[in-house]
Amino acid sequence: MKAENRNLEDLHRPHNYWTKDLTIIFADEKRSVRRIDLGLRLKEFRGKRGLSQAELAKLVGVTPSTILQVESNLIYPSLPALLKMTEVLSIEVSSFFHDQKEVQKRLIFTPAAAEEVKLPDLPEGAVQARLLSPVDFDSQA
Repeated sequence: MKAENRNLEDLHRPHNYWTKDLTIIFADEKRSVRRIDLGLRLKEFRGKRGLSQAELAKLVGVTPSTILQVESNLIYPSLPALLKMTEVLSIEVSSFFHDQKEVQKRLIFTPAAAEEVKLPDLPEGAVQARLLSPVDFDSQA
């Protein structure tokens, strides 16, 4: 039933859909003013912290596959997982849902509140780095 009136080239590609009673509505058919690209934002924030998908997954308490699927926009995280992601990444929950220029930003952390950042190009333990500005801070604004 879901494949009716579909382009044959798209049959083996995953499709997001919603159901209401016996009606199936595909995500691309649903009239939406704006779609949240939570996966892209998660990937950006994770990259700014210098964490791999596996490291973030371990800190959040989910599988690396879950992080991959969220970043690919195949699934949305559970609310507890989303809240834990914001805690681990030191960002506000609203950072996932608002344009960066709409978010009121903290300009700098105190040294006690600064988060450690991994520098993947340097040997571990050679340098200690701390992020003094929030991960969701856009310095270009």
